Amino acid sequence: MTSLSERLSFVLLLAFVNSNEMKKDIVEELLNESRYNSRARPQADTGAPLDVYINMNINDISSISETKMEFSMTMYLRQVWKDERLIFDMTRKNITLNHRQFDRMWTPDVFVRNLKAGVFHQITVPNRLIRLSPDGTILYSQRLTVTLACDMVFSKYPMDNQTCKIELGSYAYTTEDLVFHWRADAKAVEVNPQISLPEYILQGVSHMVCSQKFSSTGSFPCLRAYFHLERRLRAYVLTTYLPSLLVVLLSWVSFWIDLESVPARISLGILTMLTITTQSSGQGRFPAVSFTKAIDVWMASCLVFVFGAFIEYSVVNVLARRDKARSLRKSKQNKPGCLKRMIWCSDVGDAVMVDMISRVIFPIVFLIFNMIYWPLYLL
Repeated sequence: MTSLSERLSFVLLLAFVNSNEMKKDIVEELLNESRYNSRARPQADTGAPLDVYINMNINDISSISETKMEFSMTMYLRQVWKDERLIFDMTRKNITLNHRQFDRMWTPDVFVRNLKAGVFHQITVPNRLIRLSPDGTILYSQRLTVTLACDMVFSKYPMDNQTCKIELGSYAYTTEDLVFHWRADAKAVEVNPQISLPEYILQGVSHMVCSQKFSSTGSFPCLRAYFHLERRLRAYVLTTYLPSLLVVLLSWVSFWIDLESVPARISLGILTMLTITTQSSGQGRFPAVSFTKAIDVWMASCLVFVFGAFIEYSVVNVLARRDKARSLRKSKQNKPGCLKRMIWCSDVGDAVMVDMISRVIFPIVFLIFNMIYWPLYLL
């Protein structure tokens, strides 16, 4: 029994070795320089453009930088085309080439147009794959980490949605030589469902076929994929909107503090002014832009309301002190009717009235501002 098992194992091993040797012989024959020119594209002799089908698998989106207007991701870029020069025995299976044989084959000169930096992974071996099918179809896959430029608009920040893109093109071949297509037999852009971004939600991915024409060199094929990102608002509500709202509400407490409590009202006014100014100055992680962001409108409005409450007490205090002397002079005169209605007859009464009006006007105006602000930037 043991002898039979050993013989069977030997036969299987011999068949495996022979199979590998046959594949090696096929590859050597196909890529022989006497019959295959790796510098010429497929179908170059006929003049017909070569169709290249591309899809991407996004493995990870590692970072999105607002200051540099860029985002980074790791992806598998896969290209499929047909080279009739590499047709072999149809009874055989696909052949996978090792990375040492890649330079002997022609591959499309695909590059990323909006690339800022990129890494081709080499650990533990070059992360590339070329698979030959008997009918001459070639699958070329490579793993890349790229940092891409992203044109961001922050006018609605932090209620903004950003759209970043990756644009693939041919560097040397025009549309007369190559035509790019998104693969129809596979998802054009597949995203790892486990991707989780700290500040954004990936709402979806769209793609299109494009071409770019240059007056001096011609029209070049390209493919474009868009990543639609929605910013997570909850963190900003807790760290920015709610604290600034509380500071505004705190500044209105001075309307209920007695006019004579000068240190208390001044201290409260200065404290709220410093707090809201500090919060406003902490929004500096964005590039200099020529437009106003939604957060700027909110913080500026909160600053105006806090400053208005501080100025309100200054006006009230001046009125009260200036007219207190006048009321004392009038009190020396015999005017019982006016004395009974001192709060209405004297300017001190006017100061109190300003406080009473402010208790109503400030909240109403702030409420109207919110009714305009939130629908304007959320919708």
